[in-house]
Amino acid sequence: MSDEVDLLIDDMLASGDLDGGQDVTATPGGPAAPPPAPSIQGNSRKRPAPVSATSNKKSKQDQAIRWSTELIEELLRSKEEHLAFFLEAKNKAKLQQGWSKVLLDLKSRCGITASVTQIKNKYQNLQIKYRQL
Repeated sequence: MSDEVDLLIDDMLASGDLDGGQDVTATPGGPAAPPPAPSIQGNSRKRPAPVSATSNKKSKQDQAIRWSTELIEELLRSKEEHLAFFLEAKNKAKLQQGWSKVLLDLKSRCGITASVTQIKNKYQNLQIKYRQL
């Protein structure tokens, strides 16, 4: 696996996807803000538009993660260690449990604060890059 990781990292460095700790943001996959309430014509009392709970706070998915070479290696290593959760998963809850284990490993080993969505997106992007080699 180490040779594959080295090839993947070299390719990412050459293409500019990894620049020794470049800020990379995950693709936002969260739900969109609800549409504003329809206005009723002829009604003199207007309701204020609903305020999204996430509009004032930056969600975890919008925060940048510094994906260094070591962090990518830890992600791949952790996914391999918890492979049984993914192979035996028969529903989304079991897959979520596997990704939660991977996230917990990354938090304990590397001290990052990320969401499961960010981890999954990064892993899927790494798979795409590796398939293109």
